[in-house]
Amino acid sequence: MNVMRNLGGSVGISFITTFLARRSQLHPDRLVGNISATNPMYRQALNSIIANLSHHSGYNAAHALQQAYAQLFSQIQQQASLLSYVDTVYVLGVLALIAAPMVFIAKRVQPGKARMGH
Repeated sequence: MNVMRNLGGSVGISFITTFLARRSQLHPDRLVGNISATNPMYRQALNSIIANLSHHSGYNAAHALQQAYAQLFSQIQQQASLLSYVDTVYVLGVLALIAAPMVFIAKRVQPGKARMGH
């Protein structure tokens, strides 16, 4: 029983790690698909970051633009990571709901009579 519990835990951790990695790769592609130079919200965010960097840090326009792109990329990565964890919690919740009825199927152990694993 202990071996099965350890093996199940290892497989579960591997599954969740792989799922998180795959979803972390999927979400940036979806988020970047909404960014274009013609999007007014994107232009506003970019111009706001550039103005803030130029004013407070004294960067020239080219360096401020480069830093603004880096900040936007970082925000996209953070949002993608958050969405990946949301997906993972959702999948784990569904698996828990599926596994919950198994409690009613399992046999009860009589008090004082431990079941042997072989």
